[in-house]
Amino acid sequence: MLAAWARADGLSMQAMNTLALVVIARNEARCITRCLRSFAGHVDRMLVLDTGSTDETAALARAAGAEVRPFEWCDDFAAARNAALRAAGADWHLVVDADEWLDSGAEALAAWRTTPPHRLGLVDIRNTFDGPQGEGVATAAVARLLPGHVRYQGRIHEQPDTALPAAPSGLRLLHDGYASAQKQAKADRNERLLHLALAEQPHDPYLLYQLGGELALRGAHTEAAGAYAQALQRVGPRASYRGDLVRRMLVALQALGEWGVAAELLEAELQRYASSAYFMLTVGNVFWNWAEDQPAAAAAVLPMAEDAWQQALQLSRQAPGAEARDVGHGLQLEQTGEHAALSLAALYQRRAQASAPVPAAR
Repeated sequence: MLAAWARADGLSMQAMNTLALVVIARNEARCITRCLRSFAGHVDRMLVLDTGSTDETAALARAAGAEVRPFEWCDDFAAARNAALRAAGADWHLVVDADEWLDSGAEALAAWRTTPPHRLGLVDIRNTFDGPQGEGVATAAVARLLPGHVRYQGRIHEQPDTALPAAPSGLRLLHDGYASAQKQAKADRNERLLHLALAEQPHDPYLLYQLGGELALRGAHTEAAGAYAQALQRVGPRASYRGDLVRRMLVALQALGEWGVAAELLEAELQRYASSAYFMLTVGNVFWNWAEDQPAAAAAVLPMAEDAWQQALQLSRQAPGAEARDVGHGLQLEQTGEHAALSLAALYQRRAQASAPVPAAR
């Protein structure tokens, strides 16, 4: 199918690099078929590295057209990813998780197949998650389209081990692994692997950032704030996750009611990330919850909540997708503008109620 398409489009077969879909999976019968079917016909080969499934994952993957290789799990995601990449052996590798699937951009793969594999392709991933205000969607641009020689490093939350430049790939994936029904099964495993990784690299800021996230998920906000604080002491100023690290630290301090510490952090960091709608939404939330927790401070902090939410709303109306690739901003909440507007409405309603005249006693 791919060969016929390439000839019909006038592309030279000699110029077409091979492209393999690469997946590692364990007990993913729920979603492996959906994943593989979404890519079938768009890649030359689909390889699934099964790391010890006890369900029908392997059989379903074969039925969907993938080659399945077994792998003995060794508590190291990079080792598993690299074994899968070696087995795939293509010029380009598209690395996805079993709980992801192709949403749009398949046509962009043809252009990548005709270019030398000298850069990384950033894939937009829309992550569905359950939050306090219901279901949400957050996006992140992640390097997933890799030249054949590139390998991973990192026991968990592994990253491509390369200095090659990255460019948008045009691909968009959907991911439902952060929904409550799925994320709980991964939480204990992730925290355990992070502790193992930190025993080997105790001062790695990225690992500390990720550990803070896992701790926050289970409500251990004091420990999460401690991990974030250590990460902030060590992270570089242009690290791609730094803005999200600061934002998560603010959320942890909010949960702990550490308003003075949060104010100090904002004083140091606000100017750097004031162009991020998601960051400013969080800033507004911090000031609002400060007023809720300490009514005596409301007159001082609610105007700051209003300013932050107004800025978040304005930023959210800019060109879609532009903010998600700003250095340091990290994950971006797609409904930022909606949440900011709802928050402003609640603020204005509160203000109107406070200024309404008290009915005269009869």
